[in-house]
Amino acid sequence: MQESLIYEIEQTDLILAYNCLSYFSNKSAFDLYEYLKKIKSNLENDRSEKEKSSLDFSENSKFKELKFLFFTTILTKLYLSYGNTFIYLNDIFGKNLVFKISEISNFFEEILSLLSDRCIDKNSNKEKNFNINKNTKIKSNTDFDLFSDIDYNEINFENYDFDKEKSIDLGEKQFLFKFDDMESVKRLIEDINKEKIIFEIINKDKINEKVESLEQNIIEEKVIKNPPLFIYEDYDKIYFRRFYLYELLIAKNIVNIGKTKDINNEKKGKELEFIKIFEDQLDKNQIEAIKSAIENRLTIISGGPGTGKTYIISLIILAYIYLYGYKSEDIIAVAPTGKAAKRISESIQNNIYSFICKINALDNKVDIIDDIKNNNKTENQKIKDKDIKVNAITIHRLLKGSEFSPSFLHNRENKLDYKLIIVDEASMIDIPLMAKLLDAIKEDTNIILSGDANQLSSVEAGRVFSDLKDFFLLDIKNKLNANIVELTKSYRYKAKSIIEESKEILYKILNSKNDEENKKQAECFVELMSKKERLIETEINNNLFDRIKKNFEEYNIKDFGLVISNIEADDRIKKQFELLRKFKFLSPLRLSKYGTFNINKSFANYLKKIKEKQFIPIIITKNNYQLNLFNGDIGIVEEENDEAYAYFENEEKDEPTRKFNLSSLSNWEPAYCLSVHKSQGSEFDIVVLFLPENIDRFEFITLELLYTAITRAKEDFYIVSAKHSLEKVLLKRTKRFTGLFTKLQTMI
Repeated sequence: MQESLIYEIEQTDLILAYNCLSYFSNKSAFDLYEYLKKIKSNLENDRSEKEKSSLDFSENSKFKELKFLFFTTILTKLYLSYGNTFIYLNDIFGKNLVFKISEISNFFEEILSLLSDRCIDKNSNKEKNFNINKNTKIKSNTDFDLFSDIDYNEINFENYDFDKEKSIDLGEKQFLFKFDDMESVKRLIEDINKEKIIFEIINKDKINEKVESLEQNIIEEKVIKNPPLFIYEDYDKIYFRRFYLYELLIAKNIVNIGKTKDINNEKKGKELEFIKIFEDQLDKNQIEAIKSAIENRLTIISGGPGTGKTYIISLIILAYIYLYGYKSEDIIAVAPTGKAAKRISESIQNNIYSFICKINALDNKVDIIDDIKNNNKTENQKIKDKDIKVNAITIHRLLKGSEFSPSFLHNRENKLDYKLIIVDEASMIDIPLMAKLLDAIKEDTNIILSGDANQLSSVEAGRVFSDLKDFFLLDIKNKLNANIVELTKSYRYKAKSIIEESKEILYKILNSKNDEENKKQAECFVELMSKKERLIETEINNNLFDRIKKNFEEYNIKDFGLVISNIEADDRIKKQFELLRKFKFLSPLRLSKYGTFNINKSFANYLKKIKEKQFIPIIITKNNYQLNLFNGDIGIVEEENDEAYAYFENEEKDEPTRKFNLSSLSNWEPAYCLSVHKSQGSEFDIVVLFLPENIDRFEFITLELLYTAITRAKEDFYIVSAKHSLEKVLLKRTKRFTGLFTKLQTMI
């Protein structure tokens, strides 16, 4: 029996694929539909009455091309949504690809039926009722148009509102398609390209030739009119062209930055004297990280929570300012989210304050102190922490984005004017954003990428930080002015704390490929959770929240820290943001019994038992450039004179908060519970993670997700889950297909 791979698709996937067919065939939506019906009818007649009809060979071939292109587009988009940058064809050759969709317009049900190899339908009596005619044109109205490079004016696409058309529930209906083998795919792609260049065929050993032409093919500009939609690499990978170029752009910029000579050569060695001041507070790997960041153009610092990444970044900033004369405005720290930027900003300022206090206390007992003072405006003046103010902002704010365009103000034509750029939480950065960030950085800028490769990769496609880490772990020191340092010792958790014990077990599984050993470690983890009463097997109800509330009181968190006390307004808001960091519910899902939506709703109803006035945490779900609010920003809502106002912490100015009328915000939701992805870059004293029962349905609920959730906690954590579900998560690893590592290898 042939193996089947089942995919759940949405109507937006079909719209994108149908657009691709329209572009390829140069036919309108209506003409293409009529054409497909005609060919399908001829095929069926040919099979049933061969003596009466003979099917034209070219028409038969064209139909195969259209089918292949349609399902290739759907699959490539699906794999992209799973975090992959390409389809690995060897994994799907000869297998039945089963496409399921829960709700669909009649028109696209007909298109799927026409193009699929086979349709399985246990209830075939469906009403066909859709209004499509010669004037109907279809355009994808998705947020991210993968084919925006194409000149749609040639086909004159217009909007067609399928939401207003009657939708149907397909129930158990399934549509099947199959990629036969490599040779048949090669022939189909070659035949398609004879009519219109849809696929650019590239061999891995010719990547450098592609790099040479990259300067003329700027991704965000239509330099090439109607370029190929796909890249077909080494006959076994299919990319959307844009994502292939994004990977190429990252690899090119990383290698170019690494090959740039260091302007600080004349002062090398001074950092050793500087490090001596703090060596009693640093371990061997931390010292190596500081040296590397000063000596190399590019440094990657990889380490788990509590290993001192932000601590040594603060020392690196101080070293650049006082050893090499950098000014505060020459340095910028960035992060993917507002929460992460706020956290690193606070940590850097606190750390620098303590470092300067130590330097000033030493006076002139260490030779390097004279050099440090000589770099100050007044030679004999003691260093003041207020003289050093390093901003930390989001990457989108740094590049100056717009909600009306995927482009940024800062790009390869308008580079960022900084000498040192620190990128925190780099594991969260996806392929497009990393490509655009690196493209906007001058080649003589020093860069530090800091992150945890064991955490979840980005929500969108790619595993950029992990690919870069794997690449720099190769022996490339003699080829590039770059380095990687791994920090392994954690200073955050007590030796026998529940988090430290759990993390040790998770590290063993993360770094082992022995299935039997991993199974034993998974059992140990579940046993530890049960023994320490950190595993809660129950439904989401008031009894669960009562139990959690009682446990929280051991940490002096009364009423979940949500009750507004009689404090002056400014101090009260500040205090509330501090309380927000006390605890957080987390879930890997949104729409599920154990998802963020239901948990937020259930918990809000539970809080009605508390009589006192409460504040409500909210999260922004879509970038708003006018209000300078971004996806993932956390705020607090409270009522004043029968009006609801939202407060947000301020990243860039001295004022602690910004205030908005809640009615002016359109994209937000309650944030008692966050998704695990949204929680990255944040820390909470206590975390409660909810896991669903049917773990097998969700490929993205993996060991990396569990590790990410647990390491958001500083003091304690709980897991609401069935034992068997938790065991399955512990043994599931994240798998992503990306080509960045290979491209980097090819370029050096």
